[in-house]
Parts: sequence; C-alpha cells; structure tokens
Amino acid sequence: YDVLYHLDNVVTEFPRCNFFLVTRDGRVVTPDQHILHGITRMRVLELARKEFPVEVRAVKLSEVFEAAEAFLTSTTKGVLPIVRVDDRVIGTGTPGPITVALRERLEEREKDEIRRLYMDLKKLFQSDPTWSLYLVTTDKEFESFVFGKPADRRRKLYNGRLEVTYYQYYGTKPPKA
Repeated sequence: YDVLYHLDNVVTEFPRCNFFLVTRDGRVVTPDQHILHGITRMRVLELARKEFPVEVRAVKLSEVFEAAEAFLTSTTKGVLPIVRVDDRVIGTGTPGPITVALRERLEEREKDEIRRLYMDLKKLFQSDPTWSLYLVTTDKEFESFVFGKPADRRRKLYNGRLEVTYYQYYGTKPPKA
C-alpha cells in the first residue's frame, strides 16, 4: 500500500513515486504540479510519447476512479501497475496493455543502458590489470560479470537495479578491511 496525495481534489504524486493514468480512449496522463520530477518519470514520458497520446496536466481525483489503467513510476519500482485505489477497482482490476507495454519498454531501455555501461567499464578495467569489476543486476541476463584478478573491494554504485562494485588488485592477498 502507498499514499496517493491529492490537494483540493487534484492528484499530485505518491511519497516517493510519480502517478500516471491511462484514460479509456488511450491517453497517458500525469500530473504537472507539486510533483517530483523524477528520472524514471521523464523516461516513461519519453517512451510513452513515441506510441501514445500524452498529457501532462492537472489530474482530478475523479479521473483516477474513471481511468482504464493507472501506474506509478520510480527508480526502484520501474513501472508498477495500480489496480485499486480506495477500494475501487481501476479498469479491469488487472495491469492494462499500455501499462504493460511501457513497463516492457522501460525494462528494455534499462537493459540497453546496462549493456553499454558494461562494455564501457569492461574496456576501462581491462586497460589496467590492477583493476577488476563485478557487476550484479536483478536481470538474469546480466546476473554477474567478473573479469580481472581477485582483489579488494573498494567502491560500489547502486541505483536500485544495478550494482557495480569496483576492485583494485593488491598482489596475492588483499589488505584486511
């Protein structure tokens, strides 16, 4: 469960997520004011504009209950379907086709970004034999890549779906932490 904020009958967002709805005629709508201008929201808007009519405007609470589909977006959740709000079923009560399509497009875009990052990092780390890289994602296709020599863990970057751990080689035994 999460809280959908609204003020004066106008929907804004969730505490850490952005809100979208799909009208019965297939328009993707998201609030334009009092929102977090998130990266995932921006990416979903870009993807949606390629295939569907998009409106960024004030969204009335009554529109939420009349929507064919609804979903939220965030870095850690991606595109997450919403099937019920305040005990009212949204659309058919199952993830709709536009929500599913946008979720698939976003996941594919993220996979492409991971592929590019992996290739760039592989070139960088292979150019210096004292460094190695261990890459972990929630995607089975990229579950783990290891190259370089065994090494001491030094730094990691995490964005919700991708964890990159950098290592530097110190000889036969890594220093104690």
